[in-house]
Amino acid sequence: IKESIAARAAEFVEDGDIIFIDSGTTTMNMVRYLNGKNVTILTNNLNAIINAVPFPQLNIISMGGTLSRKTNSFHGLTYMTTMQDYNINKAFMAATGISLASGLTNSLPLEYEIKKFAVEKSRTVFVLADSSKLNVSSLLTYCRLKDIDYLVTEQQPPNDYMEYFNQNGIKISLVKAGC
Repeated sequence: IKESIAARAAEFVEDGDIIFIDSGTTTMNMVRYLNGKNVTILTNNLNAIINAVPFPQLNIISMGGTLSRKTNSFHGLTYMTTMQDYNINKAFMAATGISLASGLTNSLPLEYEIKKFAVEKSRTVFVLADSSKLNVSSLLTYCRLKDIDYLVTEQQPPNDYMEYFNQNGIKISLVKAGC
């Protein structure tokens, strides 16, 4: 499912885009589907950086900082100086949980600020999450649900979510598992 979601999300990336790829096991898989596109990637995701190395047309800008081995992501205050001057077209975000009441949540305080900043700096926000993340709320809200533009997932969300998404102009991009 994660591969299918990542592949679909990569379809939204166009030549010349400046994108943010969040830490996460779904988002890191996007990179292989960007092969052939000329894209600048800002990321704190070590796996995304490693996956991008074979593709010379992908320009990688790392957030730097201290490596969290639990998530293979970098965190620390260096993200502010790295990200503040870039105009990010699209952010591809992960979440520990998604709920109508709490929005997009994350369980790691060290990653929270980077996620929040990336969403604020981006013109279009994509959330890459399988349906198991719905109706889950974790420690910190980094983004209100109404501030996202797309949810890329494998299953149509429940009716209350669909109603909310329709009212707030949030688009759903569904994938089939294994496709």
